[in-house]
Amino acid sequence: MNLISYLILAVLIVCFVLAVRYTRKHGSCEACGGNCAGCSSSAGCQMQQQETQGTKRR
Repeated sequence: MNLISYLILAVLIVCFVLAVRYTRKHGSCEACGGNCAGCSSSAGCQMQQQETQGTKRR
């Protein structure tokens, strides 16, 4: 592997780490379409928590 290969690999690793951090911070239930009753992650869903507080974010 040459220098370019290592740089590309480093960029891919950084992108992956940032994607994981974003998903952990924002939750993965936001794109479920609003049917919290049928969602397996509804207990920790930010969307459902916001509905009970009066604001709904999509």
